[in-house]
Amino acid sequence: ERPRPEEKGGVLFEDLADGSAAEVNADSWVAEGMAFQDGSADPHVIPELARAAWAVVITDQDGNALSQASGPVLWPLPQTSACAEWCSYAALAQTAGPAGVTGHQDYLAIVRTLDKPLMMQLRWTSPYAGIVRSTLAYAERHNIKEIVKVKAHVDEAKVAEKPLLRTYARGNGAADSVAKRA
Repeated sequence: ERPRPEEKGGVLFEDLADGSAAEVNADSWVAEGMAFQDGSADPHVIPELARAAWAVVITDQDGNALSQASGPVLWPLPQTSACAEWCSYAALAQTAGPAGVTGHQDYLAIVRTLDKPLMMQLRWTSPYAGIVRSTLAYAERHNIKEIVKVKAHVDEAKVAEKPLLRTYARGNGAADSVAKRA
C-alpha cells in the first residue's frame, strides 16, 4: 500500500525573535504586520507520492523573518504547488491578528481571485473555492488588509538599491525556503 499524505497534524509555529527558532503554541501565534505566504510541492512520478506544504512568514519592515508557521497540505487536498499556495492563504486567514496584516503572495491566481466579489470566488468553476469557503468560518480573515502580489525567486542582490523590492525579495525568499522545508 502506498503512503498517503497526512490527514492531521504536522503544523509548526515558530518564533524567531531571539535568532533561533523556538516552537510556540498555535493559540499564541498571530499574523500581524507584514506576512509572506508561499506553497511548495515535491512532485513524484507516481502522483499519489507527491507531497505539498505551505508557509506563512511574518517579517519586519526590512523583510527579516520574525516568526513563521508551516505545515503539510493535508489529504484529501491535491498535493500541488497551487493547492499549497491556497493553503498558505487559509492559514493567514485563520491567524490574522486584530492589528491587521498585509499578505504578500507570489501566486497571481490568488491575488486575482481575492480581488473578485465573494460570489465569484465561490463559483463552482473555481478549483479552490472550497478553501476560500473554509476561510469564511474565521472572523480573523477580516484582519487581512490586502494581499500584495510580489515576484517569485528574486535575487536580493539585483534589487539592493530598491528598498521595497529588497524587502519583498527577502520576505518571499524566507517563505519559499520555509515551505520547501515543511
